[in-house]
This record gives sequence, structure tokens and C-alpha cells, in this order.
Amino acid sequence: MYAAIIAYLTIGSSPLNMSRYDFTQAHMGVRVDVSLYAPDRAAAERAAQAAFDEIAGIEAIASDYRPDSEAMRLCDRARQGPVRVSPTLMNLLLRSEQFHFHSGGLFDVTAGPLVRLWRESRRTGVLPTHEAVQAARRNVGMEAVIIEPDAGTVEIIRPGVRLDFGGLRRGTPAMRRCRRCGMRGHRPAWWRWGAISPWAMPRPEKRAGGCC
Repeated sequence: MYAAIIAYLTIGSSPLNMSRYDFTQAHMGVRVDVSLYAPDRAAAERAAQAAFDEIAGIEAIASDYRPDSEAMRLCDRARQGPVRVSPTLMNLLLRSEQFHFHSGGLFDVTAGPLVRLWRESRRTGVLPTHEAVQAARRNVGMEAVIIEPDAGTVEIIRPGVRLDFGGLRRGTPAMRRCRRCGMRGHRPAWWRWGAISPWAMPRPEKRAGGCC
């Protein structure tokens, strides 16, 4: 699997004077490709590294593969009272709560126990038993996550709950980079995180408002 982020920068230079630069790193279990249009390689490297740093920061907070991530440490403190969390994790949980509500419960970041069963099944080629599925289901449900945005705290009231932000975790750094590029006068041509979250804007040689 891989994800791609393609953008161009207008750093005091005509779009027609820019060249394309490509960079690759591994993050969140996938290959991340960043392609940039910039006036020189140094500018492209700075922008690409900023994107990679954004991704690494989200991974350190929200990864369910890393036992030391903030999200997994929060799960480990279930039934130990409210825990103060970072603004990034709070934002992810609030968005997850909104998506859970608007999807009628179909989107559920507490589905981690079920996701782990299917990961194991994919690895071994053996389907989980009915009993294993039912045991995992008992540890799924947003009602077990008490979010207090004013206090900046989250409490998990059921041991066994495991958070899995999935595509939301991967989409967050891409959206942040889009917004920050816009604020700094940079114009993204194309952002794609996996195959499900595209943003399209004109290439350097196109007029603003057109499509790639």
C-alpha cells in the first residue's frame, strides 16, 4: 500500500519557473510519496520534510500499532479516571464522535478489538471464531469513551477498549498540510492519502480554479 501527496509551492517565483521534486518515506505502515513543484531543491526538501514531520507527529499520537502512542496509553488507563490529552488527540476523538453520530454508529473508532481479530485472520488465513468475535464486540462502543473538551480530558470507562482511527488518522496530516500551505501562500496541486481522500487543484501551469 502507498499514499501520495503532490503539491507545488509559489515561493516568490513564477509557477512556470518551478521544477518537480519527489520524496519518499515510510509512515503508518505505508509508503508515502510527496511530489513538490518548487523553485529549487532546498525549498522542496523543507516542504517535504514538514509534511513527513506532520505525519510522524500524528503517528506518535494516534497509531494503534505503537503501544507507546498517546491513544494506546489512554486505552491502557481505562477506568482510572479522566486523562488530559493533547489537542490533536482531542480533535481526532471529537471528529470521530461526530462521524459516529452522523453515520448512525457505522463509523466507530472503538472497533480496535474487531480490527485486531481481522488483522490476525489476514496473517494466518484462519477466520476468527464466533466466540472471539462476540468477545471483541463487548469491548466496542463509543459510549465507553467520555470526552470533555472544555476540561481537555477523556475517560475510557471499559477495560479492553482499543482505539483505531484508521483512515481518519491518515487523512489528518494531509488536510493539515493543505491548510498550512494555503496560509503560507503555497498552492497545492494534488493531495491524496491512500485512495480515499483526494484534493485537486491546478498544476503550476494551470490557472487558479482549474482542475489538474
